[in-house]
Amino acid sequence: MTPLSRLLERNITKTGNVSLPASTAIIDKMDSIVDGMERFAHRSWEDAARRSGVLSIDNDDVEFGRLSPTSRYRNAPEIDLSMPVPCEVDMARMYLLEGRTTTTDGDSLTADDRCSDESPPPLVKSSSAPDDVCSLRDVITRDILVEYAKVFHDDEFDLATHPIVLRNLWPAESFHDFADVVDVKSGSGNNDDRDRFRRRGHRRLTPNAILNDPQLSNLTLPSYFSDAANKTGYAALVPDAADGAPTTLSQFLRKILSGDSPNAKIGTQVIIDEHPELRDEIMPPSLAKELFGWNTYLEDAKLWLKYRLSAGGIGTWMGKLVPPMTTFPVFIAGNRHRSAGIDETRHPRTDLHAEPIGNIASQLHGTRRWTLVPTMWSGLLRPTISRHRGYFYSNMDPLIELRQRLNRIPLVYECVTRRGDSVWIPPWMWHRVDYDDDGDGEISASEDRLSIGASIFHFYPTLYITNFPLFSFLIVPNLIREILGFNVE
Repeated sequence: MTPLSRLLERNITKTGNVSLPASTAIIDKMDSIVDGMERFAHRSWEDAARRSGVLSIDNDDVEFGRLSPTSRYRNAPEIDLSMPVPCEVDMARMYLLEGRTTTTDGDSLTADDRCSDESPPPLVKSSSAPDDVCSLRDVITRDILVEYAKVFHDDEFDLATHPIVLRNLWPAESFHDFADVVDVKSGSGNNDDRDRFRRRGHRRLTPNAILNDPQLSNLTLPSYFSDAANKTGYAALVPDAADGAPTTLSQFLRKILSGDSPNAKIGTQVIIDEHPELRDEIMPPSLAKELFGWNTYLEDAKLWLKYRLSAGGIGTWMGKLVPPMTTFPVFIAGNRHRSAGIDETRHPRTDLHAEPIGNIASQLHGTRRWTLVPTMWSGLLRPTISRHRGYFYSNMDPLIELRQRLNRIPLVYECVTRRGDSVWIPPWMWHRVDYDDDGDGEISASEDRLSIGASIFHFYPTLYITNFPLFSFLIVPNLIREILGFNVE
């Protein structure tokens, strides 16, 4: 599945050495054989699906995203973490899953008092205990999350294979400018204000901070997507603006805001590699560990080595020697408004692909629209391995052919993340991201119309293998090259 001629691209590009005709001919021949095997596998999978009735009829005239008798689009499971619940974990679980709560009159509500497909009834504070109500984000556990999803969304829900949207992962006040609360430099404000500051934090992954923060604004981007709207196929997944004059992060944002590069996009680890303290703005670490089993021991040890053994770059060298279990990419693009008379397909996007890592994707500004396809339907998406990186992409025209195919796949999830939301994407789940604004939400009234998101990419060895053994085997050469820094993308 990986054309072997790509192994020569890096050396030919750097050295200009093209005097290997015999070797090149052999590798090109092997390349064509492997590509032929790939096409044969695609046809075989699709023919088997048609015979089994999974792809029972053609539905070519169905528009992308529009429900039809044969489409299986479904809202992704979700839970609102701002929901008020009892502060005691067992009571919170009972309230969420069994529908029991106590009103001011002491009456009890049970699961029979509400429809099975609705959220729990509003929790009313007891007059005798005004402080016995917390937000769900403060008490939720992994078990509660899974049980809730099974009760309200899918009785077969499993975090290993199912996505889930965490609504209001971050409270709205955590995005407020701290200047409205207390003057940090002067130290003014009472202790309560300072506690509120610690809860809110002073966010730097915002448009205003990126444009004005002296450290972030001058950060140099190694590469970015100059046009993430009009390219298709493999080219749409590879940054193309890597050469020429360096571009800083603030310059990149201004190009989007000014309209010079309205479809530009970045997905970069550089920001948090240079400023690791920004990891905490993606998701509260304690919550990521509790809900998704995020293990930070290796990354914390590498940071310790980096700063304790900084002399001569020893710490940095040792950190690179040990492959990372976690990375923290930041994604920025313009939110193009969908309105009458505008081609709704021409907006920044990331085409359908699958990766070997679990992705906790948080929305820090603006919106993103997600299309998620379970791994079990990979054979219907013409999966093709990346040339150099550790992912598979769907080798179908995303603007025409893939739209038609998604309307015929048995199950496709959709969701929109807005500021403060997060979505969990299991390893090898197919996902596409659209940076378009449907006018529903705060971004429609915003002048900057930017989408800023950040992810925790974490490697789960067991899920890497069990979720799709074939993919996990085929991707090994690319993972080795990526770990060793031999990729050219």
